[in-house]
Amino acid sequence: MWAARRFPETRAENIKIFDDYLTLCDKNNVRPIIFLPPVSIGYAKYFSKQMIDELRYLVMTAINKHSEAIFFDGWNLLKHFSDEDFADVDHLNFQGATKFSAIFDSLIEELEK
Repeated sequence: MWAARRFPETRAENIKIFDDYLTLCDKNNVRPIIFLPPVSIGYAKYFSKQMIDELRYLVMTAINKHSEAIFFDGWNLLKHFSDEDFADVDHLNFQGATKFSAIFDSLIEELEK
């Protein structure tokens, strides 16, 4: 299974690219907002817990080095979405994207206060 494969060189390269991106944002007074989009409950249920926890850990480790960066975890919003909000198990349809956009807009408004 592809999820069981590990590519340590690629992982390290991607972590560096992400950190470089956040550093560039810092230098240019840009506040990056990184988000993990919501997925269907069924997708989340069967997705590798180890992989999602590792992703969250890596993102939070990078975010903690860059005080202006924000991480918005859409997987924490699964209760707000139903199967009717998805075109497939991990892509929002128009209705779901509209719903997510409203939630995301609220987050941004809170950040501006």
